[in-house]
Amino acid sequence: MPGIRMSMLLPEFVIKDRSIHPVGASVRSSLFGPSDSFQCRFLVFPNGTKSVHQEQSQRSQTQSESLFSAFVELVPPAHMDERWSCASVRYGITVVSQKTGTENIKKLDTFTFSNEHADRGWHDLFANISTHRHFIGRDGEITLQGEVHIPWREQQRVSAWQESFRQLDFSDNQTAKFLTFRLADDQKLVFDRRLLIARSDYFRKMLSSPDWEETRTGEINLRSATVKCMSAILRFILTNSFDTDEDLETCMAVRELADRFCIQPLVKQVDEELTGMLTEENILQILGRLLDTGSEVEAACWKMLETDSNILVKQADKLETVISENPLLARRLILFGRESKPKREPNQV
Repeated sequence: MPGIRMSMLLPEFVIKDRSIHPVGASVRSSLFGPSDSFQCRFLVFPNGTKSVHQEQSQRSQTQSESLFSAFVELVPPAHMDERWSCASVRYGITVVSQKTGTENIKKLDTFTFSNEHADRGWHDLFANISTHRHFIGRDGEITLQGEVHIPWREQQRVSAWQESFRQLDFSDNQTAKFLTFRLADDQKLVFDRRLLIARSDYFRKMLSSPDWEETRTGEINLRSATVKCMSAILRFILTNSFDTDEDLETCMAVRELADRFCIQPLVKQVDEELTGMLTEENILQILGRLLDTGSEVEAACWKMLETDSNILVKQADKLETVISENPLLARRLILFGRESKPKREPNQV
């Protein structure tokens, strides 16, 4: 239908302290939007991009530390061709005023996003931030809002989620069997095995072979998994959505099960949530569980440690527990500290 668009209003994204970010360093918000279609997020350079800093320095027009750059980044669904494009996308970024009665700064534009140009925005959202003090909070925070409006024709592609259910035959009562999950505290959940087969290679192999005990008994023993965790897995199979409830432990437990069950879209979605939840207080907890996974979350943990070498000092009270419970992580942290420590220059004679 011409003129109809899918609109997404990005949740507020708060840059807490721009002073900790060097020139050219970027931060991203969590992804927002349906996981089977285009999603979007903020890409922010709290102290500006390197290219514009160089340009401004050459012109001697703006002090380098005054720049603030913000962009909207579009991320395609996993099933889309790598040479994707999304034309005529209307997008906007709003800087929220911290002072009552002062208007927000709002910029709007239209752009064709693609694999080569996945983000678009403004290098000089603040050309001179010192003149915009009412947009900076008491603790130095800057709050952004965003919007993305995608033409409806871009949503007409069949999603991988829809495709996985397309071949299901609900008229065949011979395959209409249920699988029982035996969980922690002697609780159980029951689910249609056809849906499990459609959405997971793990269950497809298991339930298609008589050699598996679970196929013969119709039960899977997951005594270490909670009802809350397994319910999140099953809801994702049905709806392709995942709600964290800001519960870090559940997020990590869901990720482990999703990885075991080969439900990679859920693994990716949980990784995005965990990256958004990452803080100095929980970095060792997350890194300990996701060490050597090669995930975006693990990479974000190491990047945070590289950015602020004092994080481990601040978490000194937790290091003894790490050493006793996760010696591999302790060893990696020691090696990381040695590699990141600047080398001393030899004494000159």
